[in-house]
Amino acid sequence: MTYKAGVIGFGRVGRNHAEAFIESDEIDLATISDLDETLVAEMGERWGVPDTNRYCDHAAMLDSEALDVVSVATPDRYHHAHVLDVVESSADPDVIWCEKPIATTVSRADEMVAACEEAGVELVVNHSRRFSSLFETVHELLHDRTLLGEVQSVRLFAGAEFLNIGTHYVDLVLYLLDAKVRNVRGGCVEPVASEGATRFEGGGTLVMDNGVVAYVEPRPTAASRLTVEGTAGTLSLPLSIAADAPHEVRYRRVDEDGWTSVSPPEPLEELWQTDISGRHSTHESGMVPAQRLFENATEHIADVLAGRATNPSPGTRATHGLETLAGMVVSEYADTNVTLPLARPFREIPLQLDEPLDVTGGAGRRDSRDESSTR
Repeated sequence: MTYKAGVIGFGRVGRNHAEAFIESDEIDLATISDLDETLVAEMGERWGVPDTNRYCDHAAMLDSEALDVVSVATPDRYHHAHVLDVVESSADPDVIWCEKPIATTVSRADEMVAACEEAGVELVVNHSRRFSSLFETVHELLHDRTLLGEVQSVRLFAGAEFLNIGTHYVDLVLYLLDAKVRNVRGGCVEPVASEGATRFEGGGTLVMDNGVVAYVEPRPTAASRLTVEGTAGTLSLPLSIAADAPHEVRYRRVDEDGWTSVSPPEPLEELWQTDISGRHSTHESGMVPAQRLFENATEHIADVLAGRATNPSPGTRATHGLETLAGMVVSEYADTNVTLPLARPFREIPLQLDEPLDVTGGAGRRDSRDESSTR
């Protein structure tokens, strides 16, 4: 069976979605929508989408097309409205593939999850490390405990703005540990100008419900890495999808002589190189590389549609990751530990202010560019 897909928004990352569908053996790109009429014509021609299936109004597309999966790849602030539009439409898809972050407030994410659950729609959030062969393998290795023993802590070395890349990294911790965050303490969290708006970046400490502690350490000038520490060893992994970033995997094992650097039991570096390979056909500087991760995602989505697998990146987990980031902001400004789940008033706190904030002092002034091609 071949499934039909539609894409809402392809000024940037939506092109990754569209071309991943084109490469799929089980999903066809049937229809597209974007506000830019010229772009719709250009991409429709490139992708072989008939004139009658090209739209400049996503509502018209959803009213006219019967679809199995719809991608929402519009700017972050519109994810909430557009996902609800899809759920309420006659397009009646079984899956919505929403770009990260799921939303800009936890309360809006709650509404998206509830609406999808009520309608029987699987909400798949594009936290792409969940579709990575590297991290799927690491997940298995961590849970059979042969690699590191019992995991005790995780360290994220990253300098990314929360809604852009930070949401990927927090979600990755949730995925690898199969855990939820119980307590949050923000550290060096500050507002930053980003894409004409104000967002937040920084770090903090996350205490998981299984007792593992995760440390998010801001390092804006260094390539991002994840280090997992266990009773029998440590594993340090690359996070950047940029081709020119360091991608080595470092593994140290505890033996009778102490700590020894050895090769990991799987070809992890090779898996990551494959994961981040490829670019879509109109890729330009500042656009998202690592097309293979998007193709991996469509394979998972096809499995969900066919009933062969469960949702690998559900909206509930994405909401918890967003709640963790919001907790870091609340903790920083309240100067206290924050226990999750957040109470209702804090679930309304926006992690993006739609107007630039004139922040003073040091790093708060800098313009945080999208780091997907450099981190």
